[in-house]
Amino acid sequence: MLYYHTGKERAIVGEMRVATAPTTDPKSDDPKSVVVKVEPVQRWDPPVTLVQIKADPVFADWELLRISRLSVMPVTAKQWQRLEEICRSGGKKD
Repeated sequence: MLYYHTGKERAIVGEMRVATAPTTDPKSDDPKSVVVKVEPVQRWDPPVTLVQIKADPVFADWELLRISRLSVMPVTAKQWQRLEEICRSGGKKD
């Protein structure tokens, strides 16, 4: 899973994994609302910014750009690979 910072940074800053099974959210009255604990796997340095993602046609139909309020969304293998390429290149165009 990817960890995306919202707010001022707006960037993918690393990878994470689910550490616990889903449980009902104790802060919500909605029985469908669940929470999971996550733990870091790897920090991405440099982060991949929203500007970089928007500029790349590989992500044109990605939910991050279309429905930005989603907390969880799928990432295709092609998208993941491209994000890693952008990170490794330091954001420079290929």
